[in-house]
Amino acid sequence: MDQMLVEAHGMKRPRLRFLAAMAPGLSMLGLFYSLVLHMRWQLGRFPESIGNHGFPASLSRHGDWTWTYVTVLSHASLFIVPALILVTLAVQRWRRWALLPVVHGLTLLAVWGLMLLAPNAFLHWWWD
Repeated sequence: MDQMLVEAHGMKRPRLRFLAAMAPGLSMLGLFYSLVLHMRWQLGRFPESIGNHGFPASLSRHGDWTWTYVTVLSHASLFIVPALILVTLAVQRWRRWALLPVVHGLTLLAVWGLMLLAPNAFLHWWWD
């Protein structure tokens, strides 16, 4: 079934693997910028104070989910990606997979750079 799906869409499995390696970082970027838009839409501006005081419940929840996702993914990747790279390079049969954690790590670095392009007022709130 999977092979038929791959052939039907003209995609090769390596492309799907690269996309899977990039997906957590890309979803982090989407969640982050959806929070930027949600905040601007709900409040009409970016907050000048620290915390979620006075936020609508949906915005507060969105902020909590985003912060949790970014934190967990970043910290887990910080420790897991280097270990995966070393393990996949150490085991002969797994060397063909070594590029995937590298792609994941590079995607996260690129996403962090793109996150820094958010409006300064939002970033000030985000980091505090």
